[in-house]
Amino acid sequence: MNIAPTDERPRTPWSFQISIFHEYKPETHQLLMDCFEFDWATMKKPKFRKSKEDEVKEACRELYPTIQMLYRRYSATGSGSVFAIGSNVLRDLLSHSMHFIEQKTLKPEDIDRLFIQVNSNAQRKTVCNP
Repeated sequence: MNIAPTDERPRTPWSFQISIFHEYKPETHQLLMDCFEFDWATMKKPKFRKSKEDEVKEACRELYPTIQMLYRRYSATGSGSVFAIGSNVLRDLLSHSMHFIEQKTLKPEDIDRLFIQVNSNAQRKTVCNP
């Protein structure tokens, strides 16, 4: 049985502009700060005096790159939706990695309640949450 040789198409060199990543927005400091402002504006916060709110906001702004890095890492673990942190992963992160859970301050059930509350109020399809 003779099989005719197939003509192979010349291979197109890879480039970002024609790749599946061509719509990816490179992360910049400005994009990160825009995402912080979006998250700050849409998150549920306790009532603060204006001066205290500004102080808390600036502290959170400084931590935001670290929070984003942790989110990237932990959103890829566990099961469920891609790029989302499940309740078990969040509980493990807070209780084991960062030692935030103290019986008198923040209990595991508080984390569960906050997790449900945040997810039930989530906004979909925004610039910072594609």
